[in-house]
Amino acid sequence: RTNYSEYIRTLVRETRLKENFSTQELQLLRDLSNLGNLLSSMEYSMDEEEESRIQSLILKIDQYLEKLVNNDC
Repeated sequence: RTNYSEYIRTLVRETRLKENFSTQELQLLRDLSNLGNLLSSMEYSMDEEEESRIQSLILKIDQYLEKLVNNDC
């Protein structure tokens, strides 16, 4: 899984991202990234069904973050 936290922190410092996103949107990016990282750290302590659901959610978060940071939305 790609860890977007550091990538997003770097982008947030760049003018390009600040121009394209509001402060609230930037906070949402950080929160989503942190949530994805938290879910990743939890997935190994779950049963198979829970792990499958978590992995699906992590993938969706990752895809969404990737689209946002690449301005594909």
